[in-house]
Amino acid sequence: MKVHLLQSQQGTSHVMDVDANSSPLLEADSVEHLLEQIVALKNRVIGNKREKVCLIKQGIVGKLLAILNDEGQHESVRIESVIVLGSLVKSSDDQIYAVLAAGAIDTLLRGLADSNVKYIELCLCCLRSLSQSSICPKDFIYSDPAIVPHLLSLVDISATTQACVATILSECCENNEQQIYLHSRRSVEILLPALHSNLVKSEHAVLKFYACLCYQNKIVSSQMLSTWHNGSDLRHTVLRHLGRDKPFTTRILAAKCLVFLHRAGALTSTDPGITLRVLPTLVTACKGDKSVQERTEGAELIAYLTELDVDLQRQASITDHCIPVLATFFKVERVNGCPIKPAQRDKLHEACLSAYASLAANDEDIRKRIIETDKTMDQMGRGLNSQSVGLQLAAVRCLHSLSRSVQQLRTSFQDHPVWKPLMMMLRTDSCDELLNVASSTLCNLLLEFSPNKEAIVDLGAVDLLVYLTFSQKVPLRLNAVWGLMNMAFQADQKVKAELIRVLGSDQLFSLLRDPFTEIVMKTLGLLRNLLSPKPHIDDVMQLCGEHVIQAVVMILESEHNAEIKEQTLCILGNVADGNASKDYIMNNDDILKKILDYMQHSNKKLNMAALFCVTNLIWDTEETGCLDRQQKLLNIGVDKIIEQLKRSPDKVLSEKADTTLRMFSAKK
Repeated sequence: MKVHLLQSQQGTSHVMDVDANSSPLLEADSVEHLLEQIVALKNRVIGNKREKVCLIKQGIVGKLLAILNDEGQHESVRIESVIVLGSLVKSSDDQIYAVLAAGAIDTLLRGLADSNVKYIELCLCCLRSLSQSSICPKDFIYSDPAIVPHLLSLVDISATTQACVATILSECCENNEQQIYLHSRRSVEILLPALHSNLVKSEHAVLKFYACLCYQNKIVSSQMLSTWHNGSDLRHTVLRHLGRDKPFTTRILAAKCLVFLHRAGALTSTDPGITLRVLPTLVTACKGDKSVQERTEGAELIAYLTELDVDLQRQASITDHCIPVLATFFKVERVNGCPIKPAQRDKLHEACLSAYASLAANDEDIRKRIIETDKTMDQMGRGLNSQSVGLQLAAVRCLHSLSRSVQQLRTSFQDHPVWKPLMMMLRTDSCDELLNVASSTLCNLLLEFSPNKEAIVDLGAVDLLVYLTFSQKVPLRLNAVWGLMNMAFQADQKVKAELIRVLGSDQLFSLLRDPFTEIVMKTLGLLRNLLSPKPHIDDVMQLCGEHVIQAVVMILESEHNAEIKEQTLCILGNVADGNASKDYIMNNDDILKKILDYMQHSNKKLNMAALFCVTNLIWDTEETGCLDRQQKLLNIGVDKIIEQLKRSPDKVLSEKADTTLRMFSAKK
């Protein structure tokens, strides 16, 4: 009987068009002849990319799937066919797309219900390869509620099915919802025995899956720790895989799993497994005898583990010479006798700078040690100017952590013009995260004790930061205002005048109406810095006095919280400290009434801030008009309110009220 297998009717990609002049494929008059053809195909395609491309263009995928879908086909034919398909999916994206478009996933999923163990294993291997492709849809295991339970039912068949199922699940675990779903199907309990099997491939696959399952998911992570097998819970089982009797690849995967469990909140930073087992393993991964991939992953995990925890930052920095070990990343030129590739070098440098950024986030001594490590600042400079966005981001994060040091800003940063590439980034359409960290770093470089402040201002920082205040992105808008606030602090009058001119009243009011409280607070901080010290107040008010008063009235009449209103009253207190500027208050009955109202407010901080305004209006009896101001304030009953404040149970407020009351020299 002639066996002629037609192309699958499930649809094919455009790359599968059959060459009209090609020889017919898989046409045979017997099972034996067909099997010979398929074995010949197998020998042609394994390890031969050109043959794979050619055969896919001739429509081989559809014919193979037709064989696999034919339940009456001989077992050996189907097994050899799925082997060929498994080889074809280990190709480029174009070839994988052709396999996916032909409906391979549905066929392979149906194959998992076969009675032949070998066939099931081969189908799983093929699905594993497809799932690891970046172009494969990762939701295929959720298309039918029966798929995940069936996959898990195959785990105990063999070591191959264990490894394949765990890998497929990890590749298809991409978000919180999927984590919860997979955990609810008892995936942790079902796969845990594999970690007791001493089968390396199974252990690796399960550890990867556990890491994916617990990543940034506190609920799932906590529940995972309550899973037991053979008298050992999951934590202790994973910890055992950090032992020196295990291959180092296994140890780094176990460490990764425990790092993710910690960051998800399931393990504390004081857990001895983290401090005494995981940290040393990660530092060991960074040493010169390890592969580029291991060194990169080790540094990345150090960065992630220590990012938010001060104690872990300190512990890691003294673990097995961690900082100098990381510094060797910048000296790697060859791996296994071959020159390192540029992409590998970038990844190494990125990982090192990311680790430095986390380690230096809070501790001054760690920052000093990193800065003093050979050419750290030079390497950051190269990272800032790199074409790799990932390396740029790591360099900016490292710079941001180091820029929190007053000592380093005054010394090391003075010799390295790192603000130039930062400002270049902020003028381009970089990724949001890069812009956020770069703008935050620039804020630190504009602090009053930074020797770079003047150079940054001269390079056009005012125009740049004002431009960024118009951003639709909240973090960028906040950092821009924050930078302007830092720039205005103890700035000379020329810089302040330029800032007021470029910002303009419309944008000032827009920022004060911003729906985000912190932006409003920083804008008020900017105004307060503009209105100090005393010699600058009258000059600034001459430039924008009416707008300042309008802004004060707008905030004091708003529904903003007490903290914002306290800051606003402090601005008014600064205005009252000027000479000519006092008239802006004394000639405005509405403002005076608001000061009196806030002196009687239930919030003691607002009482104190309003009292600060009154004190600055009356304190210098030698100043022209002081007695007149005192008399006007007495006429509206300020003294009576101050008398009430003297009786406050708050000792500081009571003493301040008493001092202010004694300052009045005019007769009642």
